[in-house]
Amino acid sequence: MEEPDAAEFPYRKGLQLTIKAHVPPGPFGLGFQQKCVPRPGFTPKYEKKLDWCLKHSPVETEPPENTVVRTLHITEEIACKPYRSAQVVGCYLDGVTERLFVAKIYDALWYNSNTDDVTLCSDSRYSREAAAYEAIQKVRLDGIYSPQYHGSWAFDLPVPGRENLTRPVRMTITEKIDGLSQYDVLNMNLTSRIPPKDRLEILAITAEIWSELEYYGIRHNDMAPRNVMLEELNLKDPAMYKLPKIYLIDFETSHLLYHKDSERRPGLEGSSPRHPKYWLGKYCPEEWLAWVPEPQRSDPDAWKSWVLQLWDDAEYTKVEFLEDSSWKDYKLDSKPESKNAAIPTVESPRAR
Repeated sequence: MEEPDAAEFPYRKGLQLTIKAHVPPGPFGLGFQQKCVPRPGFTPKYEKKLDWCLKHSPVETEPPENTVVRTLHITEEIACKPYRSAQVVGCYLDGVTERLFVAKIYDALWYNSNTDDVTLCSDSRYSREAAAYEAIQKVRLDGIYSPQYHGSWAFDLPVPGRENLTRPVRMTITEKIDGLSQYDVLNMNLTSRIPPKDRLEILAITAEIWSELEYYGIRHNDMAPRNVMLEELNLKDPAMYKLPKIYLIDFETSHLLYHKDSERRPGLEGSSPRHPKYWLGKYCPEEWLAWVPEPQRSDPDAWKSWVLQLWDDAEYTKVEFLEDSSWKDYKLDSKPESKNAAIPTVESPRAR
């Protein structure tokens, strides 16, 4: 398809948008049953991508019960350029500049063209991101293991050169984490400012968050340094350094294991999360090599020893649970019934 002119890319600092609350489609795509796909995928012919997007708009859903309209002001281009995937921007709402958010904009027109049906691909990622954040809210880990979620939204964007014509775009909004991603730390060559033992501890906490979320059926699927945010990370003054707070972001390829339309609905394996070794594996994951110090980085025996010493099996069967199973009743469907099902305390073995 013929790409739009990069000069027409709209998501720049200073842009103001009128956004409305939106009900996202149910999650669909890889890991979910084929029946969930809202329409057949189409292979584009040789045509302009703009014309394609106008013919194949995002999935329409029922409107929310209450119409909420807000004004969004873009303040920062975080991961934002033509021909990538979702556009990630910093912003504030309704003129209140003191509180900052992150908007993730799913605009198929500015997606790269590596997929045949860019609109369906964009919709799938939007649906999965929104569904994951809604599930995290329901199990009361919103703002604890992931940034606080502020809903899904839609807006109409004018089409350049076509009078009175607009096209619909979807987005999610989360609280802005005041910090750096692990990728940022690596990219800016700041890793040496974090003691080796603390780099391992940060990875251990990240692994535990992965495990706790998966216990509730929320599998992240993209555990890379760019998707781990570090808050309250002071790398300028060694005397002020302390372990940061850790959050996972970017759930657009996530899978809800206990969703009614999941292709793989596992049975109950007990009342405790899976051991984090099932993510960390027998060798240091390739994407984490630059983060992990020696000898764990290159010595498989040292790596396995570190992983297994972090959580013995006894510890991971001692996670405390509150007697509250209301999390099962979330609208994305529920985990199978269990007399042991309940919400974990915020003070998990390592993460908090």
